[in-house]
Amino acid sequence: GIERPAEEEVMTVEGEEGTLNQADVEGAIQEHISEIRQCYGLGKKSAVRASGRLLLRFFVDGKGEVYDVGILESTIGNRAVERCIADIGLGVTFERPAGGKPTTFDYPVEFRPARQLSAERTRSR
Repeated sequence: GIERPAEEEVMTVEGEEGTLNQADVEGAIQEHISEIRQCYGLGKKSAVRASGRLLLRFFVDGKGEVYDVGILESTIGNRAVERCIADIGLGVTFERPAGGKPTTFDYPVEFRPARQLSAERTRSR
């Protein structure tokens, strides 16, 4: 049957086949965010000032397991860091896509310099 969306707009990440809920995707990736941050350590001295955006393409099977991660675009400019992040992406497990069918979706990972983040935290007190 056709599922009607609830009153509030539920954003889904649409793939070619299956569908994943945006909140599930965010939650699954957030669980690995500290590992992703550690990838910036590969950039050595630049880690503190690291900033950039990486657009990843996740290929997910019908069970919600990632079988491939592609890097579509990057402003990071450090191959080791990019590869590290993509490798962590391979370890993420999502909810089973709707219909139990494989799906593909793009996900942006953005970094801001660490100093900037701590400055924002101090201001919000």
